[in-house]
Amino acid sequence: MVAQWPNTPLWVWIACKVFGFLLHGTAAASVNAVGTLALAAWAVMELGWGVNLFRRLLGAGVLASIVLTLGVKAWHWFGAG
Repeated sequence: MVAQWPNTPLWVWIACKVFGFLLHGTAAASVNAVGTLALAAWAVMELGWGVNLFRRLLGAGVLASIVLTLGVKAWHWFGAG
């Protein structure tokens, strides 16, 4: 199975993406942070309990993308940026 109805963490991420576009400033950043956490939870669930190899690899890829993105942001915030 490649596609299925989204589970709760994915619905939370989708809702956060929609509301993130409608908000500004601290509210938008907070909603985006919640969305990122929800997407990370979804990725961990897919990586650990995905129904097939494709879904597990998709979870691994999304989780790697989140970690790399947060790493780059941290590098610019704290490091040599």
